[in-house]
Amino acid sequence: MMNYCKNCKIEYKTNLDKCLICGDNLDNSTKLPFNFKEHKKVSSFKKYFINGFILLNIISILVTTSIDYIEYGTLYFSLIVSLSNLYLIAFVKLILNHFSVLVKMFTAVFLTALFLLLFGLVINDYHWVIDIVLPFLFITNTLLLTITIIVRKKHWQSYALYLILSVFTNILIVFLNIFNISNTTWAIAASFYYGISTLLGLIIFTPKNVKEEFLRRLHI
Repeated sequence: MMNYCKNCKIEYKTNLDKCLICGDNLDNSTKLPFNFKEHKKVSSFKKYFINGFILLNIISILVTTSIDYIEYGTLYFSLIVSLSNLYLIAFVKLILNHFSVLVKMFTAVFLTALFLLLFGLVINDYHWVIDIVLPFLFITNTLLLTITIIVRKKHWQSYALYLILSVFTNILIVFLNIFNISNTTWAIAASFYYGISTLLGLIIFTPKNVKEEFLRRLHI
């Protein structure tokens, strides 16, 4: 027999009566409930808005590329505009999607980081992105995820994996200094030590039963 928490959407392979996370009574029926997401129909206005927005940005890309090539014989300016247009399309589609706020926030951070890095490469001045923007962008992401988990403890399982991934981005960014890709050390160091501190905090303060349940969900 397998117990199931309807609130946390967790299966327990033990004889517990209450959920270790939220404390609710467990359902000990042999058949677990299906958890299909409700289908959300996209409104006509939203659909036309997205399609119209995409069309306008594609026109902007074509017009600026044509003008840049015909008038100046280069694609320098048009590449900057095109990157911005593509970023806006992806960002608006992300915001208007049915993803949770957490997924939107996590994706938006890395989408913005990618855009800024490509922007820096186009203008041949990317060190301001790597040296300053990326470290503090990753710190902010980890901080917001930590606050989210503290505020919404009952739904920790929905956010824990995102927090772990964010923490490792804070830590792994130190390789930019190790391989001399970054020109500064203080911002990278701040991101690294913040990631290490958050990871140690998770190891020390997370209850043992929550750690075990998290590892079980990862099949570790």
